[in-house]
Amino acid sequence: MMPVPESHNQFCELFWEFGSRCNFNCPYCISASNIYNTKEALPISQIVKSLNSTGKKWHIHISGGEPFLHPDFVELCTALTRYHKISVSTNLSTNNVVIFTEQIPQQQVGLVKASLHISERMKFVDGLKRFVDFVNLFQNRTFKIQVEYTLYPPLVHRVFRDLIYLNTQGVHTIRLKPFFGVYNNKKYPESYSNDLRNLLRRYAETPKGLDPFAHRESFGKICHAGINTFYMDASGNLRRCANSKVSYGNLFNNYFKADTSPRPCPFPTCTSIQGVHSCGAQRSTLSKILHEVFQEYPSILESKLKIRNLTKNLTRYGTRLKARQLPNFFMYGKN
Repeated sequence: MMPVPESHNQFCELFWEFGSRCNFNCPYCISASNIYNTKEALPISQIVKSLNSTGKKWHIHISGGEPFLHPDFVELCTALTRYHKISVSTNLSTNNVVIFTEQIPQQQVGLVKASLHISERMKFVDGLKRFVDFVNLFQNRTFKIQVEYTLYPPLVHRVFRDLIYLNTQGVHTIRLKPFFGVYNNKKYPESYSNDLRNLLRRYAETPKGLDPFAHRESFGKICHAGINTFYMDASGNLRRCANSKVSYGNLFNNYFKADTSPRPCPFPTCTSIQGVHSCGAQRSTLSKILHEVFQEYPSILESKLKIRNLTKNLTRYGTRLKARQLPNFFMYGKN
């Protein structure tokens, strides 16, 4: 197994999609399964040993589904935080979050993202109050926690009331997330009113300088994903990011490879929070970009039409060819 190369950061970043099981059924979310993937039942000792054997410290960003539904999740976090750091995305709907605050050292937890799903909370008596009580528990025990509220169109009529309630109940950090999709034949986030767009900007989750309503353009930009940040699914399969299909091995099978230098992004946009950690502003050379695209889209080589279009456009644009022009004719075979 290859060790993770030295990084300019103390921790390497691992974005672990822990599983698809979730006890909520939010219409804007793709995770609503009650079935664990096979390898989610791996012994905790094997998971921790696999991470430790890389010889690096990891900041492990755990998401789901709902991670706290796993019966041994707190035990896993206890074992991971002896050497590594974790962040967790959760809906704070299970009682074992209390045990988490009691057993996990807060200095080993980067951030708890507490997703507030109003429609699901309203199905239970005092559902919203219970959520706020758990948030305050984390705050009182000095964990860094932020509430995340997706502005789904049916919630527009109550979002101001909900924000006031959260503030009056002592919730310190609230992030509004725009809904990306179609509702009642209207496309969002384009259909938000100006007042709501300003509200979303005020409570934006994205770092300053980035538009919360747009996916980040990433095509051809130099990216450190694959060096010091990785995506991992529930079975331990590693990729440079969630968009990528190229394997970097399987951590649980003790096979892992890593890049030794940054590579250009072959995707038109970056939709993952991982991109905030790894994607730069500088674009790579055309030859390196093409190399990455061939790796991610090998079927292009099987299409004479796409190769012909590529050749024609390379000749037409020559040295004036811009990296951002490539997705149209290269990925989709357009002139």
